[in-house]
Amino acid sequence: MKITSVLVTGGAGFIGANLVRMLLKRDCKVTVFDNFSTGRYAYLEGLPVDIVEGDVLDRDLLIEVIRSHQSIIHLAAQTGVPGSLLDPYHDCEANVVGTLNVLEACRAAAKDSSATKMSQKIVFASSNAPLGRQIPPAAEDKAPLPVSPYGASKLAAEAYCLAYYGSWGLNTIVLRFGNVYGPFSEHKGSVVAEFFKAICNNSVITMHGDGAQTRDFVYVADLCR
Repeated sequence: MKITSVLVTGGAGFIGANLVRMLLKRDCKVTVFDNFSTGRYAYLEGLPVDIVEGDVLDRDLLIEVIRSHQSIIHLAAQTGVPGSLLDPYHDCEANVVGTLNVLEACRAAAKDSSATKMSQKIVFASSNAPLGRQIPPAAEDKAPLPVSPYGASKLAAEAYCLAYYGSWGLNTIVLRFGNVYGPFSEHKGSVVAEFFKAICNNSVITMHGDGAQTRDFVYVADLCR
């Protein structure tokens, strides 16, 4: 049986740590690429994975690592609206330039006769943020209208993925995640994580608004599948 080699950027984070476990159960050979600014070594403790500590802004290192992998799941990012408002330049670098570096590394690797050919596949983790404020009912054919630097950077990264497919045939898939919850999310500021922390600490749960608001959530294991 041929073993699939998978590189997971941001693999030491919340979604990445869950995804790595699922890939291992499917007998994939997994390499985690993470700068550990928010990811944690503890999430990968005891797992049979290769770990490369590096940043997606390091294009040369990406080229070296990517050339030996068949599939790349690109999760590494600046992952929230608040961070993008505090530092839009960093948000753009991490999400747009970082994604461009991953795509360019794949293109460069394909030119190397010893590398995996252009049959490499990339899954890019986007967000619902590019959609912005849509008037219900939402429809997939509505134009994205991002209202934050984070939404804008994710939309730009999506466009680069599509452009690399159109220009060079790089096999790219864009997934828009929204409101993910589950194990390893304790450091996130999501409402589900905050509620669980409050319950575990026997503290008060703060509800903003009148409590009538609704939101859709997806469990991380369902997302990884």
